[in-house]
Amino acid sequence: MIQQDPSGDEAFQEGLVELVRMERDALLSQKQSEKIVIDTELQELPAKNVFDIDINRESSSLSVNRVVGPFRLIAVLFFLGYGGSYGVEGAISKGPPLYVLCAFLVAPFVWSIPEALVTAELSAAIPTNGGNILWAKRAFGEFWAWQSGFWTLLSVVGVSIYPLMFFSFVQQLSQTTLSFFYQMLIHLSLAVVISIVNIIGVKSVSIGNIVFSLFVMSPFFCLIILGLSNNILSWKVMTSSEWEGPVDWKPLLTTAIWSCGGYTTMGQLASDIYNPQRSFPLAIIAVVVLTLFFSILPLATAICVEPNQGAWMTFGVGKWAQIAQLVGGDWLHFLMAFGGMISELEK
Repeated sequence: MIQQDPSGDEAFQEGLVELVRMERDALLSQKQSEKIVIDTELQELPAKNVFDIDINRESSSLSVNRVVGPFRLIAVLFFLGYGGSYGVEGAISKGPPLYVLCAFLVAPFVWSIPEALVTAELSAAIPTNGGNILWAKRAFGEFWAWQSGFWTLLSVVGVSIYPLMFFSFVQQLSQTTLSFFYQMLIHLSLAVVISIVNIIGVKSVSIGNIVFSLFVMSPFFCLIILGLSNNILSWKVMTSSEWEGPVDWKPLLTTAIWSCGGYTTMGQLASDIYNPQRSFPLAIIAVVVLTLFFSILPLATAICVEPNQGAWMTFGVGKWAQIAQLVGGDWLHFLMAFGGMISELEK
């Protein structure tokens, strides 16, 4: 009778177990490779619409078309969120100087910064063009996404005021009243130029914003420097009790919030922002600082130059140009009016 070798039987079993283990590892490796291939193919496929995009596959490292860095983002956010002090001068007549300045000092902290941080967080988490429409879809469904898009579209109606303000600055520079023909000609020319810039892409828009920002900020910067160097700014005027009547809070707060809102629009360009996790915080800090600087100091200078409350009751679009004329003369008047044209054009 033949006896089996126990050591040989154990070796056979160990070899069999090792063979099974190798086959299992090979199968798992094959499955993992197939998953990587499928994920790569899905990433290369364009989404059918903004709601079909998989958030987990959207990251800044995978996109090669992100052309808006921190510096360009600052310029874009500056125009979307502030755009200069043009249009806020009417708030001066709504209360004593300190109340007016405090309203514009507080507004960025209670409105702009929260709005900008929400936009930054959502744009970084969902780095896809679509903005508030996509966010509403993800959170509440298609019905509220449609509502968000519909009311966003209606809000564009308010933009129709900017061409009128643009023509006011043009007439200030030309010192003439434009005929209907020339107004229509300028309207068409602006529409063509702006359409071409937007068709070219967000890169051209961001570069244009940088150039336009210099034109918009330079007259107010000169106004501030001249106001400080000529000792125009006066704490006595700021604390004057000659301003009559109660504070008209409704238009004052509305103007302050209007002047520093609009950051959610940046979500429409989320997929074009390079490294949004870093670019957004830097841009938000820079724009808030610029907003405070170019709102508080120009308003304080304007109040000290024209401390008469009645002069601000019937202000016009060209009030900043008049203040610039009093502070710096003709050259600053021209620069302020030209900056107003650029500001309304960019909006």
